Amino acid sequence: GSLQSVIVGAQLAHPADAKELVQLQLVNNIFGGTFDSRINMNLREDKHWTYGVRSELTHTAGQWPLMSVAPVQADKTAEALHELVTEYVGITGAHPITPAELKSAQARETLAMPGRFETAGELAGAYSQIVEYGLPEDYFVTYTPTVLALTTDEANALARRTILSDRQVWLVVGDLAKIETPIRALKLGEVYRIDADGKILTGTKP
Repeated sequence: GSLQSVIVGAQLAHPADAKELVQLQLVNNIFGGTFDSRINMNLREDKHWTYGVRSELTHTAGQWPLMSVAPVQADKTAEALHELVTEYVGITGAHPITPAELKSAQARETLAMPGRFETAGELAGAYSQIVEYGLPEDYFVTYTPTVLALTTDEANALARRTILSDRQVWLVVGDLAKIETPIRALKLGEVYRIDADGKILTGTKP
């Protein structure tokens, strides 16, 4: 009876290199990390199927999880999943990052910098990030030049190495009676029904 479905796309990105940390965040911001990102503009502003969609690269000591989370109206679950798959494939193929997208992302990151260090807590958080992930001590000093130095070709090369659509695992939570048949009809791969603990339910393999 749920009026919404939640679509989660997840994969492991390659182990983060401190030298690519800033650039990775820029690529993610263009794809799904900000309000005017590709997937949010598609599903929210163009299709009106959601209040908001985001993707994020989670900081870890090893490989970073790349995840997108899309709460969408139940009757558009399969259509929204199809659009998300198309976006994942497109950014590394037929629809690469454009110079205009990169310029906008660079402006947003650099202009927001002063506001990120207004309180003692924010400063402490920045330094703890440097310590936790073994970043260079001048990480934030060189942040703006690093952001502005990224080229479109470099951003697209990084996207191709990071966003691996063939390794994407999709988890959809919603009203099974409404969403299962349309999702299976997309023929995206093996489809399983799982319980709340993630165990595959008997007799539900494709």
